[in-house]
Amino acid sequence: MFASTSQGDILIEFTNDKVVGIKLSGGLDSAIVFYMLCKHITDNELETAILPITLNDFAKPFQGEFAKRVTYWMKANFPTVEILPNAIKQCPENGEAYEKEQDIHLYDTHQQTPFDIYFTGINKNPPKEVYLQFYNSEKELLEGPEEDRPGTDPISIEHPYYWNPNGYWQIGKTLDQGVLQGNMTSISLLTNIDKKGIAELYDMFDLRQTL
Repeated sequence: MFASTSQGDILIEFTNDKVVGIKLSGGLDSAIVFYMLCKHITDNELETAILPITLNDFAKPFQGEFAKRVTYWMKANFPTVEILPNAIKQCPENGEAYEKEQDIHLYDTHQQTPFDIYFTGINKNPPKEVYLQFYNSEKELLEGPEEDRPGTDPISIEHPYYWNPNGYWQIGKTLDQGVLQGNMTSISLLTNIDKKGIAELYDMFDLRQTL
């Protein structure tokens, strides 16, 4: 599937994968990626199944609920696409940092349902002159996003991992065949596109009032 925005092009190419994953927060970014995956599978008559993966942050307990709604919408609008049960996990309040818990959930899910590639809704930050105008509920000027997303990161990143003998998942490779391990590729289709470009995608597919 190919889509073009004023900020760059999007290309989805997989054809023979049995399952692809998607990190689904239920927000507009991951939702449009989910839509494009379904459209790619439908348009090309593929037999690939989609596995939504959601970590429900205790600080944002709505993510799991909205992810379910997005999944329901996709099933209703793409009835021929096999969408596997959403792998939803509640992030423990006293657990690791949210980003670390996301990795743990991703690896655990991958061990249960293997896939070679997974997609994310990660996208580019808005221009600095834009986000420096953002205020919080206390009318305090925000400093901008905590994460640096300059729009220059690679779209596709190899993502190997293994079970460290000390008892935790670790990014990297090991030659020890007796250790639980896996490898997948992370694809962030929107990494060079900000919210303006994402809005163009919603308009392109006429989704502003539905998805």
